[in-house]
Amino acid sequence: MEYQLLSQEYYDAVIDTSQSDLIESWYLTKDEINDLIYRTIVDYRHKNQKTDFSLLGNMEYSTDRLLGRVESFFSLGDYNRSLKLFGKYENKSVSENGDQSYDDAYDYFQTYLKARRRISSRMRLQFKAGYETVNFDSKQPDDTSSFINYDYSIVSSRLSGDLSLNEFSKQLFWAISYHHRQVPDSQEAAYDDFRFLLDYSNFDLNGQLGLEVELEHKNYSRADSRYDFTALFFRGRFGRSIGHNIEWDMNFDLDNYQYSTPDIINRNYNLIKIKIQALRQPADWGIGPFARLEFRSEEELDIEAEEYSQWELGLTGNILNITTLFFDSELSVGKRNYNDGNSILTSYSFVSISTMVNIRLLRFLSLNLAFDGDFESHDQWETDSDLYLLSAGLNARF
Repeated sequence: MEYQLLSQEYYDAVIDTSQSDLIESWYLTKDEINDLIYRTIVDYRHKNQKTDFSLLGNMEYSTDRLLGRVESFFSLGDYNRSLKLFGKYENKSVSENGDQSYDDAYDYFQTYLKARRRISSRMRLQFKAGYETVNFDSKQPDDTSSFINYDYSIVSSRLSGDLSLNEFSKQLFWAISYHHRQVPDSQEAAYDDFRFLLDYSNFDLNGQLGLEVELEHKNYSRADSRYDFTALFFRGRFGRSIGHNIEWDMNFDLDNYQYSTPDIINRNYNLIKIKIQALRQPADWGIGPFARLEFRSEEELDIEAEEYSQWELGLTGNILNITTLFFDSELSVGKRNYNDGNSILTSYSFVSISTMVNIRLLRFLSLNLAFDGDFESHDQWETDSDLYLLSAGLNARF
């Protein structure tokens, strides 16, 4: 049995574009969940040397909803050769003020079959085939939630393998995957998605090196080829220990998107991100500086392209005391500079803060705090913006 009280207030902006001068109105909105939930859980598992079987049943009931879920898992084999089968069914019914409402009611089913085979002492192959589908209740087709909740089904397959280049430290991983999605109410939302991934990692007691390349091609069922794209992702990571409990690492990310039919929304672009960080990490705390660089170049169409360069300097710190305190925080300042030809977007300076805290007040009582904020300062103060989120929670365990 669980009691939930969640409340949030925020502003909705309504903009009237029917006139030459835009009319903007703001309305304070409040959402609240005040509910008593009853739960029933049945969990069964049987395992021996070659087989593993589990069955989980879960039901939640409150005055506003009824949620039921059944999961089953079966595994046969060992580390060298195995076969796994998973299935899940979930049903949600929603009621508001005692009347049935089908905005968010659905049936969901998911299953997959996974097979793994060790070819040699250093090579393994794995194949996975899956299917999932969701069916929302359509008794209220005119409800605006239909834009968010829609029926679909996905068939997926994945073939992967890993190769140990020596005893432990050098690994090569590759994967080829395919996804096909069908949307009954909108054939144009259906797509075929192909991906190829190659990852190399090398680590030892002093540091690590990782390189990852991924290629993706997504093809929507549209005659004009709109939204179809080919994307290339490259990731690099390098870390090293330099003694005195000090470690430094560098991460490099490159994203390249090429659309079949570029337009104002779907533009060809390159995005590069680089992060360098040094961290002094003794037993239960750590602190260190970091620097980020970001560059974006974009194909120009009817309006100016979103091209910019950005730098950021910051400090990160953490405290980990398993029994009483968890603290992780990051503070940074930076500046984003748009190209001079961009008359829509203006350059700005910013301050970014991120903090997560968990404090155990008593043996059975703990406090959680989370804060995330971005504060932008533009040349024209009218375009300044502050965006932040503060969340607090008090947990009691008996």
